[in-house]
Amino acid sequence: MRIALAVLFLPLALDASPRPEGAAADAAVPAFGGHGLVSRVQDEKKHFDPAVHEATKTFAYGEFLIVPVRVHILQCEKADALHCRLKEDDVRRVFGKANRIWNKAGIAFHLESIVTEEAVHTDDFNPSLLESFKATRPPKSAVSGMIHVFYV
Repeated sequence: MRIALAVLFLPLALDASPRPEGAAADAAVPAFGGHGLVSRVQDEKKHFDPAVHEATKTFAYGEFLIVPVRVHILQCEKADALHCRLKEDDVRRVFGKANRIWNKAGIAFHLESIVTEEAVHTDDFNPSLLESFKATRPPKSAVSGMIHVFYV
């Protein structure tokens, strides 16, 4: 692995003699006004133990945290901001990508169900207020024990 230690603008006055392999190397690139760009590079060996590195940890089936998720695709003819145009295949594709990312951390999102339903309380809906979006969620389908994701 090569690690850059410093980059400086200095007058050109470098020793051009050959260096033994593995030793630090200096390089100069001519620049304006008789100055050059000097880069000092050094070979450094890093110890890498995959057994303790988090990025390489693997999880057995029993170690995974499986998170149940119910996806709600909201529909509303009166308010375009509440009318989701995603299809069930789109949601499955998004969760497939999320699972590939979170799999490395031992987490798996299990799609319990995908429900397409009408938004509620749309008469008072104001798309510029976040609270207004929260009020449009149908309460009857939001059971406990899982994460609920609402697409609008």
